[in-house]
Order: sequence, then C-alpha cells, then structure tokens
Amino acid sequence: MQTATRAIGRHVLVVAASNARELDRAFTTIVNEKAGALLVASDSSLIDLRDQIVALAARHAVPTIYDDSVYAEAGGLIARLHNPC
Repeated sequence: MQTATRAIGRHVLVVAASNARELDRAFTTIVNEKAGALLVASDSSLIDLRDQIVALAARHAVPTIYDDSVYAEAGGLIARLHNPC
C-alpha cells in the first residue's frame, strides 16, 4: 500500500492498537496528522474494540473502511463483504 500511495504522491500513516488505551492514542495521532481516511485491517483483537473504533471514527469525522462486516453492523460507514464460498 505504501508503494502504491507514494507512486501517486500520497502518504500512508500506519497506526497500531490492540487495546482501548492504544486505540485512543492511535486516534489522537490520526486526528493530529489530519488523516483523510482510515482503513481498519482485519485483526481479531480489534473485533472486541469495534464499538469504540466506530464511535471514535464518528466523533472525529474520519471516513473509515472496515475489513469485516461486524463493524458496519456496529454502525461503521463501510465494510468489505466476505464471500462465504
């Protein structure tokens, strides 16, 4: 992703979080860096934090795409649909 975005003159900010406290810090970074959007990658540790992630994204008006439909079910903007096949 970083190579592709560099090719079009964009920057990718990578933040990591595996618990509620780290998530708050990650969103502070996202907001301070004025990120234009957020992609929440598939990570089983983040599923338990989905309500907090969705709430933080909404509170800070960060357009967010999620890799699992459970985030959309929790009120998230857009989620990738999984093919059951």
